[in-house]
Amino acid sequence: MSNKGLPPTKKTALELEAEINDILEAMGQPVLYRPTSELLKLATPPLCSFCGRGINQVTQMIPGNDANICDQCVKFCSGMLPELLEQPVEHQVISELLKLATPPLCSFCGRGVDQVAKMIAGNDAIICYQCVMFFSATLPKNNA
Repeated sequence: MSNKGLPPTKKTALELEAEINDILEAMGQPVLYRPTSELLKLATPPLCSFCGRGINQVTQMIPGNDANICDQCVKFCSGMLPELLEQPVEHQVISELLKLATPPLCSFCGRGVDQVAKMIAGNDAIICYQCVMFFSATLPKNNA
C-alpha cells in the first residue's frame, strides 16, 4: 500500500522505541527500554542493581543485558562523569583487569574495560560512561 500524496505520519519517541525493541527482540538482541508498566507485570519486578530500589520506588527502571539501573542512579552516575572523565586512564590498572579470568564488562552494553574510557561499579553491576550518557539523555527532562 502506497502513502503517495499523504503526509508522513509522525511517531512519538516511545512508539519508535517500541518498534526498535520489537526488531531487536526478533533478532534475539537485548531491548533498549521497557516501559515501567510492562516491568511491573513481571513475576519478579526488577530491582536496581546499583542501589537496590524496587521499580515501585523509582520513576523509571532501565533494564540492561545483565542488570537494571533506576533513573536516580543514572542521574547520580551522570553527575560523577565530569570529575571521573578528568582523571587520567591508568593503563597499568587496565592491563591487570584484562588478566582476570572474567575482565569487567558493562552490564548494559557488554563493552569491556579495554573498550571504554571509564566504568562505574555499583552493588551488583558495572556501567560504562557511554551507557550513562545514553540513559541520561533518554530520561524525561521533568524527571527531577
